[in-house]
Amino acid sequence: MKRDMDLVRRILLEIEAHKHGFAPSRLVFDGCDDEVVAYHVHLMGQARLLNVKTYGSSSTKSPSAIPISMTWEGHEFLDAARPESIWNQAKERVGAELASVPFEVFKALLLALAAESLGL
Repeated sequence: MKRDMDLVRRILLEIEAHKHGFAPSRLVFDGCDDEVVAYHVHLMGQARLLNVKTYGSSSTKSPSAIPISMTWEGHEFLDAARPESIWNQAKERVGAELASVPFEVFKALLLALAAESLGL
């Protein structure tokens, strides 16, 4: 399964919009099945964007996790990724390679574009 950075951003936006500090009990997105969402939450835990609870067994098809809360790093990433104009500009620069560009490179690009938008 390929990493979907648009889904990563959608998950962070959904968790941030929740009225409490803990993540909502279930994340549901049109066009995404539960396995895909749970796998991306698992990846986001590895990237330290979310605190997660990993679950699964030898009978599950993919590593899975449920979100507990967003981390400081998750908030920082989302602050850079939130503006639609910056997000689209970063995706345009990366092009078709978005699913395979290293996360730290993409994050650095978002941060550079955010700084540029502030005139820094």
